[in-house]
Amino acid sequence: MDSDDLNHREGLQESEEGPAHMGNVPCAVAILAGGLSSRMGHDKASLRSGEVSLLERIHSNAQSLGYPVHVIAHDIVPRCGPLGGIFTAFASIQAESILFLPCDMPFVSPALLRLVAAPLSGSHLGRFVEANGQVGFPFQLRSGTEPIVRDHLEKGAYSINELADAIEADRIMIPKAWRHEIFNINRPEDWEAALEMMR
Repeated sequence: MDSDDLNHREGLQESEEGPAHMGNVPCAVAILAGGLSSRMGHDKASLRSGEVSLLERIHSNAQSLGYPVHVIAHDIVPRCGPLGGIFTAFASIQAESILFLPCDMPFVSPALLRLVAAPLSGSHLGRFVEANGQVGFPFQLRSGTEPIVRDHLEKGAYSINELADAIEADRIMIPKAWRHEIFNINRPEDWEAALEMMR
């Protein structure tokens, strides 16, 4: 990855509560909506169930935490999966830690978000949920993780699992009863399944 791309700062999304750099806060929420949605064929964030889009649904749940909520609509470094959105969030949001959510996970509950967003203890730089041996969204990262994210981008190492291993992140095992909460939508058939679940 070209280091010049990593130093690019244009197109950063402001918080709906005001400019992203209004001051440091203990925790903020970043909803990643800057992906290409290539497997879906069109923008996932705008998919609607009734009057509510996927982005609006996850935004409403995020607001229940009481933290500033930011939507990352354009990644500084594109085509790098979630790491591009993570890097963009660290560049545009001043907070001690950031809770990361995707725009395509409609069933995640405020209860799970509160669990993941709880203050990190000791030297932990992050906390991820884990299911079937894989980590994923939602997850929390301390701002001190930014140099590690940058290093992974420069190496072309875009795996969230590799990032979690590198920072020795805390992990929350998701019980089977909660697995539906981390269901995410990548393809048209996933959206059809989600609509059926909503009904």
